[in-house]
Amino acid sequence: TVVMLDTVPGFTALVLGTAAKLAYKPNWVVSSVGADYRTLASRLGAAGTPLLDGLVGAGYLPSVDDDSNPWVQLFKKINTDAKGPDFDGNVMYGFSVGYLFVQALQKAGKNLTRQGIVDAIEKGGFKSPGIVPFEYSKTNHSGYGGVQLAKISGGKQLPFGAIYTTDDGDGAITEYKEAPATPTADGIPTA
Repeated sequence: TVVMLDTVPGFTALVLGTAAKLAYKPNWVVSSVGADYRTLASRLGAAGTPLLDGLVGAGYLPSVDDDSNPWVQLFKKINTDAKGPDFDGNVMYGFSVGYLFVQALQKAGKNLTRQGIVDAIEKGGFKSPGIVPFEYSKTNHSGYGGVQLAKISGGKQLPFGAIYTTDDGDGAITEYKEAPATPTADGIPTA
């Protein structure tokens, strides 16, 4: 039995805990944010973390456990320097949104307006921490254009298989092989 969840972490934890009480043990497949191991483990506590083993999720950002990734290195350093919360997928997501937003502000120019920011975002061309292309444009407001699967095993969320891209309709699903972007040397976004 396979159960798919499109939930945020709190509700993923609630479902997994309830299923455990009922001795219901399907294979779990969970949307990106709802499958973040570190976030879920903090909600379930030590007694609940074995429930996460084998859970499959999909993501469009590098794994927070990939210390060789320059985006993970940058965001972990900033988080540590700022004495931020425990570093998890949601913190990584927040940093990626912030990085993209700074680029949008830079492209919009000094006389900021709502429309100016929208226009800047629709022009695209952003350097992103995503492992797939950022597809936002005048005709496409879908954001990241693909995912890679990851499975929780032994307390880590381990990506596996190819990275795939598609559109938000019925377009083809294709393997994505391009090298991801890297942050600037000083970590400061540029438009």
